[in-house]
Amino acid sequence: MNFNIFTTEQYLGFIRHLLTVAGGALVTKGILTDQVLNQLIGSLMTLIGFGWSLLTKTPAQVTIAQAKGPPPSK
Repeated sequence: MNFNIFTTEQYLGFIRHLLTVAGGALVTKGILTDQVLNQLIGSLMTLIGFGWSLLTKTPAQVTIAQAKGPPPSK
């Protein structure tokens, strides 16, 4: 399945807005404060960005390792 419809920035922006909406509901109900919400969203976006980076760069590392190896035998 091809997920390259949007850029990484667009995906992360969409996720950030979803987290903001969900967090806004929790602030409205008094479950969270706005300071805690900002910290949680910042932390989650950092973790999501880190995971996304690992996910997209791992195939490139495999390709590099294959390129450095000996040529395939015939």
